Amino acid sequence: MGRVFARALAARKQNVILVARSKDKLESLAGELKRSYSILAEVLVFDLASQSAGSRLVHLLCDQNFRVNLLVNNAGFGVRGEFLNLPIACQMEMLSLNNAAIVELTYSLLPSLMELAPAGIINVSSTVVFSRFPTRASMQRRNPF
Repeated sequence: MGRVFARALAARKQNVILVARSKDKLESLAGELKRSYSILAEVLVFDLASQSAGSRLVHLLCDQNFRVNLLVNNAGFGVRGEFLNLPIACQMEMLSLNNAAIVELTYSLLPSLMELAPAGIINVSSTVVFSRFPTRASMQRRNPF
Protein backbone atom coordinates (compact mmCIF):
# COMPACT_ATOMS: atom_id res chain seq x y z
CA MET A 1 0.00 0.00 0.00
CA GLY A 2 2.82 2.40 0.77
CA ARG A 3 4.20 2.05 -2.76
CA VAL A 4 0.75 2.77 -4.18
CA PHE A 5 0.44 5.96 -2.14
CA ALA A 6 3.97 7.05 -3.07
CA ARG A 7 3.36 6.49 -6.78
CA ALA A 8 -0.01 8.27 -6.68
CA LEU A 9 1.51 11.29 -4.92
CA ALA A 10 4.48 11.36 -7.29
CA ALA A 11 2.12 11.23 -10.27
CA ARG A 12 0.58 14.41 -8.85
CA LYS A 13 4.08 15.96 -8.75
CA GLN A 14 4.28 15.76 -4.96
CA ASN A 15 7.69 15.17 -3.39
CA VAL A 16 7.79 12.24 -0.99
CA ILE A 17 9.74 11.10 2.05
CA LEU A 18 9.83 7.31 2.19
CA VAL A 19 10.27 5.80 5.66
CA ALA A 20 10.84 2.14 6.50
CA ARG A 21 13.47 -0.31 7.77
CA SER A 22 14.33 -1.70 4.34
CA LYS A 23 16.98 0.54 2.76
CA ASP A 24 17.27 -1.34 -0.55
CA LYS A 25 13.51 -1.34 -1.18
CA LEU A 26 13.23 2.34 -0.26
CA GLU A 27 16.10 3.36 -2.52
CA SER A 28 14.70 1.32 -5.40
CA LEU A 29 11.29 2.98 -5.07
CA ALA A 30 12.84 6.43 -4.66
CA GLY A 31 14.88 5.93 -7.83
CA GLU A 32 11.80 4.82 -9.75
CA LEU A 33 9.79 7.84 -8.58
CA LYS A 34 12.57 10.29 -9.42
CA ARG A 35 13.03 8.85 -12.93
CA SER A 36 9.34 8.42 -13.72
CA TYR A 37 7.91 11.58 -12.23
CA SER A 38 10.80 14.05 -11.87
CA ILE A 39 10.11 14.64 -8.20
CA LEU A 40 12.23 14.61 -5.06
CA ALA A 41 12.05 11.29 -3.22
CA GLU A 42 13.95 11.20 0.06
CA VAL A 43 14.76 7.97 1.90
CA LEU A 44 14.82 7.65 5.69
CA VAL A 45 15.74 4.22 7.01
CA PHE A 46 13.93 4.10 10.33
CA ASP A 47 12.32 1.48 12.58
CA LEU A 48 8.86 2.79 13.41
CA ALA A 49 8.35 -0.04 15.92
CA SER A 50 11.20 1.20 18.12
CA GLN A 51 10.79 3.11 21.38
CA SER A 52 9.53 6.71 20.90
CA ALA A 53 9.70 6.26 17.13
CA GLY A 54 7.15 8.94 16.31
CA SER A 55 8.78 11.78 18.17
CA ARG A 56 12.29 10.71 17.12
CA LEU A 57 11.22 10.62 13.46
CA VAL A 58 9.72 14.10 13.68
CA HIS A 59 12.98 15.40 15.20
CA LEU A 60 14.90 13.75 12.34
CA LEU A 61 12.60 15.39 9.79
CA CYS A 62 13.10 18.78 11.44
CA ASP A 63 16.88 18.30 11.63
CA GLN A 64 16.93 17.68 7.87
CA ASN A 65 14.61 20.66 7.21
CA PHE A 66 11.89 18.49 5.68
CA ARG A 67 8.44 20.06 5.69
CA VAL A 68 5.61 17.58 5.64
CA ASN A 69 2.10 18.52 4.50
CA LEU A 70 0.67 15.00 4.22
CA LEU A 71 1.29 12.16 6.65
CA VAL A 72 0.40 8.68 5.42
CA ASN A 73 0.41 6.26 8.36
CA ASN A 74 0.73 3.00 6.49
CA ALA A 75 3.25 0.83 8.35
CA GLY A 76 1.91 -2.24 10.09
CA PHE A 77 1.90 -6.01 10.33
CA GLY A 78 0.00 -8.87 11.91
CA VAL A 79 1.02 -12.24 13.27
CA ARG A 80 -0.74 -15.56 12.98
CA GLY A 81 -0.86 -18.27 15.57
CA GLU A 82 -2.16 -19.07 18.99
CA PHE A 83 -1.55 -16.26 21.42
CA LEU A 84 0.45 -18.35 23.89
CA ASN A 85 2.64 -19.82 21.16
CA LEU A 86 3.75 -16.48 19.70
CA PRO A 87 6.84 -14.78 21.13
CA ILE A 88 5.89 -11.86 23.36
CA ALA A 89 8.61 -9.73 21.71
CA CYS A 90 6.91 -10.12 18.34
CA GLN A 91 3.52 -9.27 19.81
CA MET A 92 4.89 -6.16 21.53
CA GLU A 93 6.61 -5.05 18.31
CA MET A 94 3.27 -5.44 16.50
CA LEU A 95 1.51 -3.30 19.11
CA SER A 96 4.25 -0.67 18.99
CA LEU A 97 4.11 -0.36 15.22
CA ASN A 98 0.36 -0.73 14.67
CA ASN A 99 -0.73 1.48 17.55
CA ALA A 100 1.87 3.49 19.45
CA ALA A 101 3.87 4.64 16.42
CA ILE A 102 0.80 5.92 14.61
CA VAL A 103 -0.49 7.85 17.61
CA GLU A 104 2.91 9.23 18.53
CA LEU A 105 3.85 10.20 14.97
CA THR A 106 0.51 11.90 14.39
CA TYR A 107 0.71 13.73 17.72
CA SER A 108 4.30 14.84 17.13
CA LEU A 109 3.74 15.98 13.53
CA LEU A 110 0.32 17.59 13.98
CA PRO A 111 1.52 21.03 15.15
CA SER A 112 3.64 21.53 12.02
CA LEU A 113 0.88 20.10 9.80
CA MET A 114 -1.53 22.67 11.21
CA GLU A 115 0.85 25.46 10.12
CA LEU A 116 0.74 24.29 6.51
CA ALA A 117 -2.34 24.70 4.37
CA PRO A 118 -3.54 22.49 2.92
CA ALA A 119 -2.30 19.56 4.99
CA GLY A 120 -3.65 16.16 5.88
CA ILE A 121 -3.29 12.79 7.54
CA ILE A 122 -4.22 9.44 6.01
CA ASN A 123 -4.41 6.47 8.37
CA VAL A 124 -4.36 3.10 6.66
CA SER A 125 -5.64 0.12 8.61
CA SER A 126 -6.95 -3.34 8.05
CA THR A 127 -10.41 -4.79 8.56
CA VAL A 128 -8.87 -8.14 9.50
CA VAL A 129 -9.31 -7.17 13.14
CA PHE A 130 -13.04 -7.72 12.64
CA SER A 131 -12.50 -11.22 11.25
CA ARG A 132 -12.51 -14.29 13.41
CA PHE A 133 -10.49 -17.29 12.43
CA PRO A 134 -8.32 -19.69 14.37
CA THR A 135 -4.75 -18.53 13.87
CA ARG A 136 -5.25 -14.79 14.42
CA ALA A 137 -3.35 -14.54 17.72
CA SER A 138 -6.49 -15.27 19.64
CA MET A 139 -6.86 -17.04 22.93
CA GLN A 140 -8.23 -20.45 22.04
CA ARG A 141 -9.50 -23.02 24.47
CA ARG A 142 -8.79 -26.61 23.76
CA ASN A 143 -10.86 -27.80 26.68
CA PRO A 144 -13.75 -25.49 27.48
CA PHE A 145 -14.06 -26.87 31.05
